[in-house]
Amino acid sequence: MFFAKQNQCLEARAVSGDEIVFQTFIQGSRRYTSLPTKDHYARFLLSGQHGADHCNELLFGDCHSFLDLDCPSTLEQLGWDSEAAFIQAFNALLITCFEKHLTVSLRPNDILWSCSTRPGKTSYHIKINCEHYWTPEQRKNDMKDFFKLVNSDCINTSGFHFLEQDADQVRLISIVDLSVYSANRCIRSTNCMKPDYNVRFTPVHSAISHSAIVQHMLTVTPTEKQNLTPFALKSKCQLPKCNIAVHSGVFSGLAQKYGAEYVTTQGSLIVLRNKGPRLCPIGGEINHEDNAF
Repeated sequence: MFFAKQNQCLEARAVSGDEIVFQTFIQGSRRYTSLPTKDHYARFLLSGQHGADHCNELLFGDCHSFLDLDCPSTLEQLGWDSEAAFIQAFNALLITCFEKHLTVSLRPNDILWSCSTRPGKTSYHIKINCEHYWTPEQRKNDMKDFFKLVNSDCINTSGFHFLEQDADQVRLISIVDLSVYSANRCIRSTNCMKPDYNVRFTPVHSAISHSAIVQHMLTVTPTEKQNLTPFALKSKCQLPKCNIAVHSGVFSGLAQKYGAEYVTTQGSLIVLRNKGPRLCPIGGEINHEDNAF
């Protein structure tokens, strides 16, 4: 049975004891329902039934660590030569953060990636598959605080942030979306897509399959919980302060000092254009025509 409201579905789930709650779209309308196990949910996602293509797992209880990486720039604009290099570097950042702030040791194989990148948006989901989980009570405090620390490292690490301009203000934005750490959050499931975009979330290192879909689910079931322990945020690091914007005039002034003009931002790059003649640093020729970027 599908419900029009989330709380109706959660009340029914409390009676049935179903392990998985999810949200989907049926004939354009948002609907909620639950299923007994992760295997039932995986079979539904692969079934081709109405709503199976647009499902979002609803995190109503205990859950694994996860990240939603979003960016309007391409990996190339962020400074990466390949997806593999980007993933390897981000894995290293996560391994350091988990050890430093949670005293949890991770291996690269514990970090599961899926991708739904489309033109105009780089998009990845990450699940951390380890022996710890977050409780619902931790979702908006310790869990969010931990990922704020991860977010801060991204702000200070080349390739994991981009520049966003609003009028004359330019702000440094991390690729980590912190809005997902909230109560009863819906996270798009593997092999699913948004109603408006025909791009599915697919595993980066494996094909779509029943087992891959189960492996990427974020809910921690009561049976799984018996072998896991809750995370504990042990870091004494101060939480990062609000990200302050910079006026674009700062870039214009710096560009002018070097015979250039500020044009725009692109990913993590500041785009300048040379003004007037330019001395070629290689051949020593003065170029009067090509005012290159």
